[in-house]
Amino acid sequence: MSDPSTSKPSTCFYEFGPFCLDASKHLLLRDGRPVSLTPKALEILLALVENGGRVLGKDAMLQKIWPDTLVEENNLTVNISALRKALGESPAEHRYIVTVPGQGYRFVAEIRELPGKSADLFLERTKAQIVIEEEEDGPNSEKSELAKSPARSLIWSRSGPSRALTFALVVGVIALTATAAILYRQRVETGGAESAPIRSVAVLPLKNLSDDPSNEYFSDGMTESLISALSRIEGLKVISRGSVVRFKGKETDPAEVGRQLGVEAVLEGNVRKSTDSLRVAVRLVSVKDGRVLWARDTHERALGDIFALQDDIARSVAAGLRLELAPEGEQRLTKRYTDNVEAYQLYLKGRYHVFELSTPDPVKTGMEYFKKAIEIDPNYALAHAGLADAYYGLSNAILPPGEAMPKARAAAMKALELDDTLAEAHISLGLVKLFYDWDFAWAEREFERAVELNPNDPVARNWYSWHLLFTGRSDEALAEMRRAEKLDPLSLKMKKDLGRVLYYARQHDQAIEQYKKALELNANDSQTHWFLGVTYVVKGRVSEALAEFQKAMALDDDRFRLPWLGCAYAMSGKRGEARKVIDEMESNQGYVAGYSIALVYIALGEKDAAFRLLEKDYQERNEVLVWARVDPLLDDLRSDPRFVDLMRRVGLAQ
Repeated sequence: MSDPSTSKPSTCFYEFGPFCLDASKHLLLRDGRPVSLTPKALEILLALVENGGRVLGKDAMLQKIWPDTLVEENNLTVNISALRKALGESPAEHRYIVTVPGQGYRFVAEIRELPGKSADLFLERTKAQIVIEEEEDGPNSEKSELAKSPARSLIWSRSGPSRALTFALVVGVIALTATAAILYRQRVETGGAESAPIRSVAVLPLKNLSDDPSNEYFSDGMTESLISALSRIEGLKVISRGSVVRFKGKETDPAEVGRQLGVEAVLEGNVRKSTDSLRVAVRLVSVKDGRVLWARDTHERALGDIFALQDDIARSVAAGLRLELAPEGEQRLTKRYTDNVEAYQLYLKGRYHVFELSTPDPVKTGMEYFKKAIEIDPNYALAHAGLADAYYGLSNAILPPGEAMPKARAAAMKALELDDTLAEAHISLGLVKLFYDWDFAWAEREFERAVELNPNDPVARNWYSWHLLFTGRSDEALAEMRRAEKLDPLSLKMKKDLGRVLYYARQHDQAIEQYKKALELNANDSQTHWFLGVTYVVKGRVSEALAEFQKAMALDDDRFRLPWLGCAYAMSGKRGEARKVIDEMESNQGYVAGYSIALVYIALGEKDAAFRLLEKDYQERNEVLVWARVDPLLDDLRSDPRFVDLMRRVGLAQ
């Protein structure tokens, strides 16, 4: 691969297609008209053109364009994207710049060199079009990044009466344009009275540049902390973690990602953490034109500075979005839940294990980290809320509800005692009230409070949607779930959950279409295949259901979903196979809800056996009885007085 640092001197003009590139003036024209490009983009174009036909390595280009500066590869990607757009390339056809996978880029168009041309000849060829563009103060300068904008231009013709007059006009034009540039810079740096605020943003997963891969929890945690902080800004739409995580570890164009997510700006960057220090580089990019609105490289900082650093970044991003915060708004933005760095790191590890499912028993592992964080800082409300969620996650899957749910309630109540404004804790308590205490009025207050505290949180809206569904308000539930999906537009979970609400609301055809959309995001998600199969079951399309179940089992051996397979067997006349499913579930050494086995008995027409199991669930206060209120697989029981009485005792009368 060629090294751009060894390219020939920039002393000539280059022509390709309708373009002309003046190497000495760093000026690009198309059909005689100036093309607006930032200085860095022009430098990259010049390096590519001067090495036309040869592959330029990415590392060599980064070193050439940003000498003595630590920048990530994405800077190059963004500028290449801007160049392609300026050259009129389409995603399907790259006539000028071609990506060589794993290597770099190559300029492939035919180039005509015009060496030795004078400035006079150049002005004659281009009808004397003069372009004045701002200089950069440096790659890490906030002023230079904020001031980047399309070049201002002025067209002037040499057909005047004399060269003296010509020279005077040129000098006057340059002076006026320079003055305008200075005024523009001052306006940009002070925000610009006419600059409209940016009302939507996505925070892409910060890259872990540490030598130790185990530090992934830290970069992920910082990403989530920034999302959480920005979500507290009133009127700002912030895309949730569930959607942005799809871009983790991928080379992306932030402007293109922003368009996919439906936002106006994207925050991206990286984290380099060692034992006792860290370095964070971030930048805010406009989706509309790819401009860098704000950038910051912290250089080496002590790990103990993490909280002040996060506060500083959050404030700067708000300023870059041109948002004016009232004093109380800034307090919410920079709110801290602990000042202990060790407790904070333990909390981040807990969240990482729960979200990434990075261990065979991730919820238990996460729980232990939350407990350790609480031991160090007993007043860490977020850690108490995390512990509540972990206990809820163990209920009905690993631990009996009577063992797990009271502990979840205690942890949630402690979190709210420490901080009543913590949306996460209101969600945690709402789950206990909904699924264990069966206090539906209290649960609704908790979910509504969580949505009020953080309207950007799709998790709060998701659980509020389920509550609305269980309490007989399916239209409201669907509206709330669609709001959650808009906040998390590329989240597989949100797409699946919308399908499930449609299923429970008896809109089965729409549910099938929604599950198919989810499979477009991930065709290998076993859970989606299970859900799609169940919908086929209630539609009576048993052969299609069995096909989906087989796909699901080939992808993931999830024994908790076997009841649905048993239902399909029973409905297709394979009663012996259905009973084998019952035997396998009854022999399971872990906790199994009676409801799961009851589903198969219902499909077999054995209602007495089903009611015995459902009564067992009632005695254990199992959350499955809340789902029974809406599950189509129990429709054959709804007219039975025993079922009516069961739902009355749960508090969800038909």
